[in-house]
Amino acid sequence: MPRIVRPMIKDPEDGLPKVGAKFCCLGVRCPRDVTVDAAGVVAVTRAGMSVSACWRHLPGPVIPEELDDGFNGASGKGMAVYVHGDGAFAEGAVSEHLEMVFKEGRATDGVVRPVAPVALEELQRNLEATRAGWVEDAS
Repeated sequence: MPRIVRPMIKDPEDGLPKVGAKFCCLGVRCPRDVTVDAAGVVAVTRAGMSVSACWRHLPGPVIPEELDDGFNGASGKGMAVYVHGDGAFAEGAVSEHLEMVFKEGRATDGVVRPVAPVALEELQRNLEATRAGWVEDAS
């Protein structure tokens, strides 16, 4: 399973990523992050929930503010850096229903997408099902 990194809003109740269809949550925003047809089915493209090999090259607004080094512009409030998986940052399965693929022309950024066309609600449930596997790790 690839090691993927994603800064997300921290749920104050249990410290795990907050689930939701909005910025920096465990989920996708529609139609910004995925393509959905009239029947509500998500197409399998190189789009999905953004992930990275490392948080250090991400834009400041998605880096948790406590990681501000005076140069990176870190300003993410209530966020933490989460890691899922332990293999190399490479295309591959994230779960039975999800996979990570590189963003077009990028080797350090990717997306988690469905492995087959699926209803948007099911994609969100599949992403939420990975929640317990995300570990806070800003190393």
